[in-house]
Amino acid sequence: MLIIVSAFKRLALYEQAYGFTMLRLLSHVFTIWLAVIFLLLLYKIFIDDNERKFLFYGFLSVVAMLIILNIGNPDAFIAQRNIARFKATGKLDTDYLITLSDDALGPLTRALDGGTIALKSAISRQLYSNFLTAEYASQANSWQSSNLARQKGSAFFKSHRSELEQNINYQGGGFQRHMQ
Repeated sequence: MLIIVSAFKRLALYEQAYGFTMLRLLSHVFTIWLAVIFLLLLYKIFIDDNERKFLFYGFLSVVAMLIILNIGNPDAFIAQRNIARFKATGKLDTDYLITLSDDALGPLTRALDGGTIALKSAISRQLYSNFLTAEYASQANSWQSSNLARQKGSAFFKSHRSELEQNINYQGGGFQRHMQ
């Protein structure tokens, strides 16, 4: 358990220094799940020696972890944490933000409403690039590849295209890009 706590703390420190990514988020989730499995193992060893219960509860913990990841919207969480980090440190990895799916649109658009000029410029560049790429890809894809987040993103882009283009033209100081 000491090793798990140490690993979780190191992941948290790494996230503070460089921001959240999907791999870092999944590493946090896996570390928590591993602690649950060890607690179940301790319960099995000291209280109830029934292996079937241990396997069943272990399986339930995997199912619970997968449900939480699916419902939790990891891309939106990552975008929120990285934007909060930008507000605190002034560092944002916009190259990573572009790799997030359209599920991250909510936090990114909220940052456009209340963010600094530098943050608006950085996010606008990424959103504009994402939406141009998505528009091009949607012409080649069939209806089976559509989803609700992509439709919301397309509607947002169509209604805010000129605002994004204005924000992109900001060339002032204050924005620092941090690469991994």
